[in-house]
Amino acid sequence: MSELTSKYIRLKICQLVFTLLLSSLTGTASAQIESLREFVRTSKGILKIEEDSKTIGDLPAEFKSLTLNKKLIFRYVNNAGEFVSIEKYFPLKRPNLIIFFIGSEAVSCIGQFFIVDVSNKKPLITERFGNCSNNPQIDYRNQTLTLTFPQGATNDYYKTGDKKVWQYYNGKLRRLK
Repeated sequence: MSELTSKYIRLKICQLVFTLLLSSLTGTASAQIESLREFVRTSKGILKIEEDSKTIGDLPAEFKSLTLNKKLIFRYVNNAGEFVSIEKYFPLKRPNLIIFFIGSEAVSCIGQFFIVDVSNKKPLITERFGNCSNNPQIDYRNQTLTLTFPQGATNDYYKTGDKKVWQYYNGKLRRLK
């Protein structure tokens, strides 16, 4: 087994252990384990989260990439302590809208979300959004996604922001509250 493969396996084990620990603190263990998906079969093919490394100059850099049918659609620098997973997708058969969770080890902000829309010829990707909560209420009606993030409790270990509501429809993400 190569050193890179060993590092990848150790990283995945650490992510799972961290997620289980974090989930036990927030009471959402089964939801978090279920959300550790790294690919989904969409109406346009397989959308997958991939990790890759590159050397920039003399320094190694870690990236997260999203591919659709093995074709790169988005890449960003993987910050230390961050992980990405597919949270949910809609509709359930042949999905076009995929909600991703970007988790963090940071105590002040547990994570944010972004949406990938593959309903058009070219996939659309929203900016990151949320209020640092990892547990929004998600509604899907008439090809519209509405994500309602609850206000954080005063004594929460993980501090979340004020209640926020975001809506995605027809290629546009907007904040309602």
